[in-house]
Amino acid sequence: MMSSQGTSSAVTSGTERRGIWRSWPASVLHRFTAGRSRRWRPGSIDQPSIASTTMAVGGAGERAAARYLSRQGYRVLAHDVRVGRGQIDLVAWEGNVLCFVEVKTRRRGERGAAVEAVTLAKQAHMVRAAMRFLQEHRLRDVMVRFDVVAVTVSPEGRSSFELVRNAFDPGAEFSY
Repeated sequence: MMSSQGTSSAVTSGTERRGIWRSWPASVLHRFTAGRSRRWRPGSIDQPSIASTTMAVGGAGERAAARYLSRQGYRVLAHDVRVGRGQIDLVAWEGNVLCFVEVKTRRRGERGAAVEAVTLAKQAHMVRAAMRFLQEHRLRDVMVRFDVVAVTVSPEGRSSFELVRNAFDPGAEFSY
């Protein structure tokens, strides 16, 4: 309904609009609600984002790597261990050696090898997280090793594994 000044009135079917909307001009309401349709848009919750898809692939790769390590004689203790601000994908025993394992999952054809993705910065994060893990669990006089498992997933869904034992040296600063 239009008033005599040519603006929209605050009366709808004889009742006043209620709630927070009543005092806002129509232009503000339009900007606030514009584009909020129910159709799918990139980044909406209806469609998984690239980050959530990557996390799902990574999680599936970690589970597959844990099964692979078990078949190789490792005894997997923990998955996705959070210590402080750090994170370790897998912690496992191989004989009397405690192994901190980084899992890198790639789809076949993605750029770069999975093992190459374990940068010096990632190695430093792993070393700090491993030291914290050892301190929190009061593990002393334990032989420790850092391994990397590269999981490559084919378009058909088959996984292949590359295990790199003792993938990097933690350096002299590693003490627990």
